[in-house]
Amino acid sequence: MLLNHTYLMWRINMSWKAEVDEIKLRKELAAKMGGEAGVTEQRRRGKLTARERVEKFIDEGSWREIQPLVGTASYS
Repeated sequence: MLLNHTYLMWRINMSWKAEVDEIKLRKELAAKMGGEAGVTEQRRRGKLTARERVEKFIDEGSWREIQPLVGTASYS
């Protein structure tokens, strides 16, 4: 019996759905840099966020983040 190609691709995609959703969540969390509270704490200490520090040393449009999820995830 031949399986329908569309069904087969759907099954493959569904088998990775949880992992893909986790990656999307981690990217969203990384982009928030600790959320509003984290950024506020950086400001209170007179510091810039990591992305702001990088932006000070590069030419606009010359840099692209290629591994935003390097490191250990920490959920709070």
